[in-house]
Amino acid sequence: MRCARLPPEAALRPLGLAPPAPSRSQADKRMTQFCCLLLVLALGSANSQGLQAARPGRGNFAEKQQQLKAEIKEQLKAEHEQLKAEHEQLKAEHEELKDQLAEFKEELTQLAVTLAKK
Repeated sequence: MRCARLPPEAALRPLGLAPPAPSRSQADKRMTQFCCLLLVLALGSANSQGLQAARPGRGNFAEKQQQLKAEIKEQLKAEHEQLKAEHEQLKAEHEELKDQLAEFKEELTQLAVTLAKK
């Protein structure tokens, strides 16, 4: 039961198959480095937030996001209006082509009747 609680490296260490356990000083050194890293990250984050708040136009993400949304909305409106105009133009061309097709069908029918009489 005692072996089940040991990590795999500890069970292999007496056989010489696992790397040696880190010394207490190495573990302390790693823990100190980790704590220093966390402290540096925390201070850096707090400092950058302070700097962003101090500089105008830097830290106001929500305002920038709203501005970008408004710009995109205006661009989409302009594109929509352009597409609507193109759609109306295509509809007019379609009607014109339908009229030309009807005229062509009439001429073709008249030619068929003329040929049938001969």
